[in-house]
Amino acid sequence: MLALTAIISYTSCTPTVDDVYDKAYDQRKAENLADIKSTLESAKNGWVMYIYGNQSLGGYNLLLKFHNDSVVASSELNKVDTISAPSHYQVGYSAGPILSFDEYNSIIHQFSDPVNQKYGTNGKGFEGDLEYRVQSYSADSIVLLGKKHENKIVMLPLAESTSWKSYLEKVKEVDDSMFTSNYDFVINGKDTIHARRSNRVLNYTVLDKDSQKVVNTIGYCITDKGMRLYEPISLDGQQITGFTYQPNSDIYTDVANSSVTLKKRIMNPNALLVDGTWYIDLAEAGAFPSNQWKIARSEMLAQGDSLLMGCLGTYSTEFAFTFALGNADTGYYLAALNFDYKLIGKDEISMTFNGYGDALGNGLQFLNGSYGVDALIAPFGYKKTRTFKVETDDLKRPSYMILTDKSNRRNKMKLVSNTVYFPLQK
Repeated sequence: MLALTAIISYTSCTPTVDDVYDKAYDQRKAENLADIKSTLESAKNGWVMYIYGNQSLGGYNLLLKFHNDSVVASSELNKVDTISAPSHYQVGYSAGPILSFDEYNSIIHQFSDPVNQKYGTNGKGFEGDLEYRVQSYSADSIVLLGKKHENKIVMLPLAESTSWKSYLEKVKEVDDSMFTSNYDFVINGKDTIHARRSNRVLNYTVLDKDSQKVVNTIGYCITDKGMRLYEPISLDGQQITGFTYQPNSDIYTDVANSSVTLKKRIMNPNALLVDGTWYIDLAEAGAFPSNQWKIARSEMLAQGDSLLMGCLGTYSTEFAFTFALGNADTGYYLAALNFDYKLIGKDEISMTFNGYGDALGNGLQFLNGSYGVDALIAPFGYKKTRTFKVETDDLKRPSYMILTDKSNRRNKMKLVSNTVYFPLQK
């Protein structure tokens, strides 16, 4: 036993070997970090980062140039000739190499600032990261993973012949030209899958193995070459990665698969109403909906609750009035009440509540409770069918829908494409 103990004591105590290993590991780590930093700073015209945060918002272009521990930035969310002041960055180590933007930069930090009136909800903002795990790197591309939100971020070097301003101007041109509210994925020239655009996200419906409708989403970023998807998707056995911009065209071919195209779908106003999501706003309501929504607000407040948002259209898979009701303490519960509808010509629609709601039963529970939901949906056709004239501002890029009840001119409302939070508190 003594001999065995002596052997164990001897073999478990090898400081010389450990020192050598630790030194080699530290050296390898330092060399790796230095190599990443050298790669970042080697792009003479900087990098284009396709930045993502909240996946419901899609991606945007962030231009970055690294030099001597500093970074300058520009973005398509700012004026094309705006370049930030230099700010510090570092490449460190925390269970792997980390790229950190550790000093405030007005352009970079707008993607992570929770107080953001333009993108996302106030208090969360765009939900971008300031620290990224380096997944791979070369002179041709750098792949990152957001440390907090875990979005995959790709960076590509910007050609030296392309100025930052001209790149962002081209992005705007491509975005304006390719933009519409509805598209069709066309597979092999015949099979079509409808996709609705929301922010920079395509929402498309497919059938699952039980032949039930399922809404899938994929974010995208607009580049100077066209539309780049967040990650490849597969439809009807065809892989789709993005689409090449063609000037003066409404059809765009997949960048790597000529069997797939993306085609603009131009729809009539009443079809746009059904297909999109259109948010209510007390400030944009006529006399009848205004009175009904004030009743709803009073009953909700009596329960200690409020309406976070409410919209008409196809929020999920059915034409419905979808809403979120609750409070900050207990949370807000998503609910829906489904409507039957009939399109009349190009710009009229009749609709009525059909007695059904979301699969969880939240909509019917709220409707049958003392929450004022009956008053909330009364303007759309709760216990009677209502027929509306539908007007919009732009068939390709609609920002609102005006509904005018053909039997009651006081029942008129303007529904908008952008989410309106707490719409009854106006």
